[in-house]
Amino acid sequence: MENMERIEGLIRDLADQLGTTAGHLWEVLIRQSYIDGAGHIMIGVVITVISVFALKYGYKGWLHLYNSHVRTKEENGEKTIGQEESEGLLYFLAAVLIGCTGMATGLMYSAFHSAATCLINPEYNALKEIIGHIPGAGG
Repeated sequence: MENMERIEGLIRDLADQLGTTAGHLWEVLIRQSYIDGAGHIMIGVVITVISVFALKYGYKGWLHLYNSHVRTKEENGEKTIGQEESEGLLYFLAAVLIGCTGMATGLMYSAFHSAATCLINPEYNALKEIIGHIPGAGG
């Protein structure tokens, strides 16, 4: 209950400083939540598109390297000096590609989750923004 009083006081103080009413300030915070949500969606879409292209062309490049460098020599029965190192490099590149895919997935989830919070429940997002400015309120 004490936090709610602090939040109400903070909204009133902020409204007084801006020369507006608390109701108008709340409406502005709600509208800003929709804008934030749209921005998060755009970020998520950009990350998704970049990730899909990077994965597609990264995998094609890795497959080309594997087929031209390792498989060809295996089919010919050749064992050249440095083949083990090149195979190790290919597997390292595969691990990096998988790791980057995981990071991109996390970023996409974060962006779309934030967008959903802003667009579906803008009041919660506005309240969270206000609480974030109260010292000791866990924001």
